[in-house]
Amino acid sequence: MAVRGRSRDMLERLDEQLWLKPEDSFLPHGLAGGPHDAEQPVLLTTERAAPNAPQALILVEGADMAPEEAQPLSRAMVRFDGHD
Repeated sequence: MAVRGRSRDMLERLDEQLWLKPEDSFLPHGLAGGPHDAEQPVLLTTERAAPNAPQALILVEGADMAPEEAQPLSRAMVRFDGHD
């Protein structure tokens, strides 16, 4: 899975929240730009081509998706309010 945002700043805030909350569970993920991007189960990115070959894409913060990007995906989700 990949989560695509428009700004690195917002994705860094999301990354921080995913590491800290909820305390009783953990969502394995990574912020794009690390040495293991291709192995991340959930990759937070601003790029169109996520190196982890996601089957699902979540668009946040008004990020867009070209129609041809939907072809290899099993799901594409748009999160309309990226402020929380």
